[in-house]
Amino acid sequence: MKNYQVFLLVLLCLFSIGLSTHAQSNNKLKFTYFSLSGQGIKTSNNGTEKTVNINTIGGLIEFDFSKINTNKNLIVESYFNSDKTIRKNANQVFLKVGDEYTIEIKNKGTNELVQQFIIHRIIQIPNLDVVLIDKNGKRSINLNDNKEITTVHSISPKTIEINPSSTTETLEIAFKLRNLKTQKTLNYNWLATQNKIELDGNSDYELLYYYVLQPETAGTLIIKTEVIWYKNTDYYIILGVLLILAAFYFINRKMKKKVSISETERKKLEASAIRLQSMLNPHFTFNALSTVQGLMNTGRIDEANQYLEEFGSLLRKSLAKSQSIFNSLDQELEMMRMYLRIESLRFNFEWDIKISEDLYTSEIEIPTLLIQPIIENSIKHGLKNNKSAKIIVECKKQDDNLNITVTDNGNWKDGPSGYGLKNTKERIDTINNMSHNKAIMLSFDTKIGTTVNLTFFNWLKYD
Repeated sequence: MKNYQVFLLVLLCLFSIGLSTHAQSNNKLKFTYFSLSGQGIKTSNNGTEKTVNINTIGGLIEFDFSKINTNKNLIVESYFNSDKTIRKNANQVFLKVGDEYTIEIKNKGTNELVQQFIIHRIIQIPNLDVVLIDKNGKRSINLNDNKEITTVHSISPKTIEINPSSTTETLEIAFKLRNLKTQKTLNYNWLATQNKIELDGNSDYELLYYYVLQPETAGTLIIKTEVIWYKNTDYYIILGVLLILAAFYFINRKMKKKVSISETERKKLEASAIRLQSMLNPHFTFNALSTVQGLMNTGRIDEANQYLEEFGSLLRKSLAKSQSIFNSLDQELEMMRMYLRIESLRFNFEWDIKISEDLYTSEIEIPTLLIQPIIENSIKHGLKNNKSAKIIVECKKQDDNLNITVTDNGNWKDGPSGYGLKNTKERIDTINNMSHNKAIMLSFDTKIGTTVNLTFFNWLKYD
């Protein structure tokens, strides 16, 4: 590039910067006694000889009272009209929109008013020329001073062109164009420049425009663009609903098939659980009859009769629940009390059933006769040849889990074995397979005496 071209380019840049700086600089008004400056400031035509009205768009006003300060015959008093508090020789002031500020120049000796100036910070919305370009061509709209809301309906989505009007002062103007559908906002500040923006279809736009000096006062233009079928929200809503209904239909068919298979498997598991449960009754009956025989052989006829009476009552209760996989905890514990009373007649041991206060036993269900084989083994193996025999059944709540322990002070030399316990383990496995969010675990502790733990995981969790 040649030297003169570089020189011209530099001059052009400096000229552009100078224009911008001039446009944003303060206006200055000069009067006989003083001068003032501010942005968007000018005199009004409705003054009098002694009163001068001045309008301003910007808020900051600066004063030059140097002429008055050298004149010993004049004084200056200024104040906001809202409170009349005198401010002498104030060099600058900031006005909010709607404020009025008065400057009075008086004769120092007589206090007579020589001249007054009333400054108003007016509400001012800039003039804009808006051109809407659609498939039919251009449509121009002039947004006049202080016309706060203008609505334009249904244009095809093309372009909006925004320009400051020729009547607009050389003050910086800002605007925000917001898509009310997507909430996307474009922000622009410009001074006598042209702005073109592409618009989307099926949308409402809000154009806010205002002087940068007065952002609290804005005009509004609402633009509604035409609906395009393939960009129409309702079209996609209907299409989405149809797709959801179709998906629901096929998923429902598949789920019904799975439910049918699951229901068949559940019935098989329930049948297996009831079969294992029903096998307890003959085993339990056989043990009870052996006990009666033992009592009669030793001549304890009254105890045998009492035993038979208690046993009959217990047998009726157990038979009533023979086809129910689950039984309420309070009924189950009542059956265990009857069973412990019966067995204590023969083996002469102490027993107790303890229940935590925070357990509502009538609202909790556990597998029917699941505890009985454990107590039976505790009596048979743990208390054998034990003169101070004792059995404690304890029910506790641990978070969402139910914990039932059967503790004796004996020693199971043969270990946790036997037909009853084997059957119990099989029942637990079957019931665990019937539930995906609940489980039962059986464990043994033989450090001090023998403790059998039944933990019902998530048994107290109510969804």
